[in-house]
Amino acid sequence: MMAERALVWKPRGLLGAGITCIAAATGLIVNVGNMTDFVQPSLSGPWLLTLNIRQSSFKSYEGMSATYQIYLVQDGHAVTGRGEKIKVNAKDISPAQHQQISLKGVVSGNAVTINYVQSAQPHGASRQTDGEFTLKILRAGMLSRQVSRMEGSFSATAAASTGSAVAVPQPQ
Repeated sequence: MMAERALVWKPRGLLGAGITCIAAATGLIVNVGNMTDFVQPSLSGPWLLTLNIRQSSFKSYEGMSATYQIYLVQDGHAVTGRGEKIKVNAKDISPAQHQQISLKGVVSGNAVTINYVQSAQPHGASRQTDGEFTLKILRAGMLSRQVSRMEGSFSATAAASTGSAVAVPQPQ
């Protein structure tokens, strides 16, 4: 008789279990945003950012590259940073040719959009430039918080230049 009782369905028990499952699923859905923030990789730290100019109104810029040493600070979805241009066409440039760059952007999922302002060189060698990077954040692993690199595109007011951008984290 005990075995027979175990096989009897109890509607109240099923209803309670169903409500519990629905509540748990609702809780997970509501917290997906918080979970995404929890596994969001941190962009804070030193980076090498290389821009490859594909198109420019000043044709001699096309095919050139510029490398910046930057330091980013991420606070939630906001990113700020500073740095300087250190190479042109993969060759070190003299400290007198270094140009300062300031950065301010927003992280959204696995992408970051950063607006920048590059200062003019001393003695009028170049003028202030501004622009934007749109970069995809590539993680070291599927759920890793470590970023292996960022890649995407840039646009600049300097000779209406556009092209590709790649940022690689540097050891601290």
